[in-house]
Amino acid sequence: NTGLTKLEQAMAANDVQVGDALAAVAASSQLNLLIGIAGVVVLLVLLALAATVIVRRVARPVAGLTGAMQRLASGDLSIAVPNSGRADEIGRMSQAVQVFKDNAVQMRKLEEDEKRVTEERMRRAQNMVEVVTEVGEVVRRAADGDFSVRLTVVSNDPQMQQLVGGINE
Repeated sequence: NTGLTKLEQAMAANDVQVGDALAAVAASSQLNLLIGIAGVVVLLVLLALAATVIVRRVARPVAGLTGAMQRLASGDLSIAVPNSGRADEIGRMSQAVQVFKDNAVQMRKLEEDEKRVTEERMRRAQNMVEVVTEVGEVVRRAADGDFSVRLTVVSNDPQMQQLVGGINE
């Protein structure tokens, strides 16, 4: 029986060692699982931070610039072009849009100046037509012996006033 007792003692000792080994493996597995989960969480946090940076530094400024370009394309020259002070690609794109806006403002001013000049020319031409018409009447009446008729053209143009005054003398 002593041999059987020694065998039982050896098996019991072996069972303890196997149990200790299994406990160590289980603890190690739990630690590895926790490290893996922590790694995934850290990775997700880093991805969220990267996405936030991309949205704040790229997506929003591009969206703002797109909106400004759409308003500029629709003829709204009162817009303020965003992000032109940035030193990156978005800043350079904003500066290019600002050049387009400045050119559009200049073109609009030139068109308005040209329109004003054209209107002034049309007004002067109309005044000239009135003077010529009235001069024809004055000459016809003078030919009939009536020298009392005078030109009545009213104009703010000094040259036109001088012409009418010279004819009426």
